[in-house]
Amino acid sequence: MTNQYQFEEFISNRETHQEYYLLMEEYANTELYKGIIHFMYLAFPKWNTNKGIGNMAAEFVLDAIYDFENLIDETEKISAERLKDIYLSLVDNYKIFKDTFDNSQITRIIDIFQQEYESELEEIDFDQNNSVWKILFENFKKEYLLQITYDFINEDDLIT
Repeated sequence: MTNQYQFEEFISNRETHQEYYLLMEEYANTELYKGIIHFMYLAFPKWNTNKGIGNMAAEFVLDAIYDFENLIDETEKISAERLKDIYLSLVDNYKIFKDTFDNSQITRIIDIFQQEYESELEEIDFDQNNSVWKILFENFKKEYLLQITYDFINEDDLIT
């Protein structure tokens, strides 16, 4: 049985990740969705991690679907030329999303690092132990960048 706190947490999570929920509920079984996801994993293997576009991945896919759904009739076979245009557009849009994500990334990483290592950082005199801070931060950053924000499909199911 769920309690009020679990319900509120669920609603909050759903609001925070509304693009992801919409994708999974409305588009996950469409050929367009599957094609976009498949291409992104092939072209940019880490696209859905914090090294890629992290929490912007769901928005990216949803925008791509909105951009392409009127161009593609699911009943027709897509021509090679149309497919090439779609893939090139995905690459261009990915670069834009990546630039936007990267511009705010370092601040986000520092903020999360400071929250998670608050007690350790209080014990470190930054000026005297700058190397300790750097080591902690670099290790944290490396792990943070590899985190997958949204998992759209099982990567084992991809044809490579």
